[in-house]
Amino acid sequence: MEDQPSATLSVTSFLRHTGYLFRLRYQTMHSCMLRAAAVLLVLAVTTPAVGQLIWTTPAGTPAWSVAFSPDGRHLAFGSVDNTFRLWNVATGDVLRRFEGHTDWVVSVTFSSDGKRLASASWDGTIRLWDVATGDEIRRFEGHTADVLSVAFSPDGTRLASASVDNTVRLWDVATGDEIRRFEGHMDWVLSVAFSPDGTRLASASVDNTVRLWDVATGAELRWFGGHAYQVLSVAFSPDGMHLAVPMDDYTVRLWDAATGAELRRFEGHTHRAHSVAFSPDGTRLVSASQDKTVRLWDAATGAELRRFEGHRTSVHSVAFSPDGTRLASGSLHNAVQLWDVTTGAELRRFEGEGHTNVVRSVAFSPDGMRLASASFDNTIRLWDVATGAELRRFEGHAYQVLSVAFSPDGMHLAVPMNDHTVRLWDAATGAELRRFEGHWTSVLSIAFSPDGTRLVSGSYDRTVRLWDVATGAELRRFHHAYQVLSVAFSPDGMHLAVPMDDYTVRLWDAATGAELRRFEGHTHRAHSVAFSPDGTRLVSGSYDRTIRLWDVATGAELRRFQGHTTFVNSVAFSPDGMRLASGSLDRTVRLWDTATGAELRRFEGEGHRGSVHSVAFSPDGTRLASGSDDRTVRLWRVASHTGIADVDALPETIVLDQNYPNPFNPVTTISYELPEPAHVRLRIFDSLGRHVTTLIDRLEIAGRHDAYFRATSLASGSYFYQLDTGTTFVTRRMQLIR
Repeated sequence: MEDQPSATLSVTSFLRHTGYLFRLRYQTMHSCMLRAAAVLLVLAVTTPAVGQLIWTTPAGTPAWSVAFSPDGRHLAFGSVDNTFRLWNVATGDVLRRFEGHTDWVVSVTFSSDGKRLASASWDGTIRLWDVATGDEIRRFEGHTADVLSVAFSPDGTRLASASVDNTVRLWDVATGDEIRRFEGHMDWVLSVAFSPDGTRLASASVDNTVRLWDVATGAELRWFGGHAYQVLSVAFSPDGMHLAVPMDDYTVRLWDAATGAELRRFEGHTHRAHSVAFSPDGTRLVSASQDKTVRLWDAATGAELRRFEGHRTSVHSVAFSPDGTRLASGSLHNAVQLWDVTTGAELRRFEGEGHTNVVRSVAFSPDGMRLASASFDNTIRLWDVATGAELRRFEGHAYQVLSVAFSPDGMHLAVPMNDHTVRLWDAATGAELRRFEGHWTSVLSIAFSPDGTRLVSGSYDRTVRLWDVATGAELRRFHHAYQVLSVAFSPDGMHLAVPMDDYTVRLWDAATGAELRRFEGHTHRAHSVAFSPDGTRLVSGSYDRTIRLWDVATGAELRRFQGHTTFVNSVAFSPDGMRLASGSLDRTVRLWDTATGAELRRFEGEGHRGSVHSVAFSPDGTRLASGSDDRTVRLWRVASHTGIADVDALPETIVLDQNYPNPFNPVTTISYELPEPAHVRLRIFDSLGRHVTTLIDRLEIAGRHDAYFRATSLASGSYFYQLDTGTTFVTRRMQLIR
């Protein structure tokens, strides 16, 4: 027993040293159990029979906990977006979203009658919900730190909770009062479970013990200790005679609840198992692991019966359906997956795992039924707006995709590529119909003329080019002294608007190429432009953090929209011209009143975790789509500012993206991703390897980060930027052009 506190203290002191005690976010370190989401090894062993996937929720909603309703018809899972969701098991549809927690929801459980749900969160509270309405019934407060687990008593009258404050607490469901406090653990309590008869309570802790408590008196009945490893979870067998416990040594152990004797050890996982559950008849045991697998075991012999593979990151939760025929598992990437235990048959699958890199552009089809997205992952994806399903993927390209536009009839997609070409694809089949060649560097923006016969493109090569869609011929070339960042046709097809790198927006005659008007006032480059539906007004979004509305006929500034805290990347008019949408580097999408300049709504509660590069209204104006650095495409209801669908991916390795824009002058953005907290140094070097400057030198949390490099005093040429995390060095080249 003398060795036990030292193991616990090593975890605690480590976390204190890094400054993340109790408040670690996104992923945890190797030695801290619950917050673990480290880079995982690929499993490479001979496998037993593989259970087949029934369906999976779309990626982008990382799941920490899953629970079946008592009738097996519904599935609840808690997520890192501070919400939890209720799903229809048969169809995979989201029935309800429960909102109110202010931090990750890490545990959910149904009452025995299926009418209520309880949730535990890192915000330190337990909450009781009405399943039918989604309303919060009651809040249980008293824990002094994160709550990590919650369980209903079998009769539904009490709740038990486990917390980072080292306690287990018993609550009265009807009143919300704390009935009893179970104290004795010397470190975080990670999991709690009632015995089937409700008379005992089991708790598992980072202090390397499992403790058994008398619910009526609060007395500690038994102490399962003496282990060299943290205990991550605990589950009673249906008859209450056994306890199953996943250990930090990658094993699952079966104990006699009455004597504390170890009966069996289940070995095979190649990383720690996080969660265990018994089948309803008690003959099988299932475990979910950080090795990305779910495994089914024979409880009597310890033999591995089946392995369920398909999760791309750590699997944190697993549950049997009430009839024992299905398994649900939740991970930090693929959210929730449903498996057929008995037959292995695939009954249903939700395709579309999402972009794996920055989403640069989104566009609605003219009928509003489809959404196209373009990404730095070299793909364009076509989505069903009603369901969120991926309809088609345009891939096989060796270059990043910078923008996407539908033709007015919805039959074609135009896409500028990073290989200096513009390509035309058949939206129905994915076939490439035509390639427009002539630009000598990256093409940043494209737009169809209203009649669909012409295509205009703007490029870093300082030209705007007008193309014949039917033949691919170049009709006209507009030369400028500055890079062209965006282009837009007027509704009548007679004019082109272009934001320039000299902080102006210019209006040209599309037929002759003559400059008709110059819009001046921005104090930094304008990045995006859009015409009002009637063509009388023009809006521009700028790096000076403002959106400006202009009179097309006179060039006068009509209104200024202020509120974004950094660069405005994209702007769009609503179909009726009464509202404006904007996307910004500040990670928000905002809705504005064009008549008054007032901000009507901000879409950020469940919002993007990276810069928003593109916004687009649906043709009926009821929805808004946005694309972001966080690799997601999100669809919003304009009236309610709630997210309808999104597709996401979390970082699994250290990633250093190509800077954007590249080539650049004089400012560029460097983005990187961390799978876990690390001390980061981001440095710039010249072509001779001489150190120019250090952009970042600090401890960073896990996730995506942006750094901005301004090369005002540097000469044209090649420069290198290097990301150093202490264990990993990644270097990329960028080009400064004066």
